[in-house]
Amino acid sequence: IPNPFISFNSLPLAGQTVYIRVWPQSGGSNGGSFQICAYEPTPPPNDNPCAAEPVPVTAGCIVVGATNQDATPTGGVPAPSCGIVGTYNDVWFTVQIPAAPVGVGVIINTGSAILNDAAMAVYTGTCNGTLTEVACSDPGGAALPTITLVPPTVPQGTVIYVRVWNKTTVFGTFTICAKPTSPPPNDDPCGALPLTVQYGCSLN
Repeated sequence: IPNPFISFNSLPLAGQTVYIRVWPQSGGSNGGSFQICAYEPTPPPNDNPCAAEPVPVTAGCIVVGATNQDATPTGGVPAPSCGIVGTYNDVWFTVQIPAAPVGVGVIINTGSAILNDAAMAVYTGTCNGTLTEVACSDPGGAALPTITLVPPTVPQGTVIYVRVWNKTTVFGTFTICAKPTSPPPNDDPCGALPLTVQYGCSLN
């Protein structure tokens, strides 16, 4: 069972003394020693969309290390359509959909041994203007979110904003990577495969 954790940011409390109450959930009979500490959190550098960290799109899905430790909820952005909780201790990334070859999209994967209920959403637009959600992933539990985007959902060459958060109060490190999709060679009319017309209609 995780130990209690409280994070708050309240200007009216600045300079004041607060009182902290601690007790065992199982009742007063379960006594014992414990540790407690307090610190002033420092949000990660990509705590808001305009400071989003770029993630390269590589065939090998080269991972980028990240953390949502001490991240703060992002204001002014519509709530995601999945993974909804009271607040979103989220961090942000940018990914550019490959411009070529035609029909190629992007797959965004995350991984973590710490985050226990993560979710991810993808937006188009501008960081200091309007962001519009185009996809959301909330696999639930220990599974980590992944999103696949292919044209025309998002046009090739578009820079998208990726939002990652954990639905519980667990903070920690995770990885994120992006790789191009691999459409089949006959994904468009100019790449159509020929069919041989013969007796018996042999399947190719």
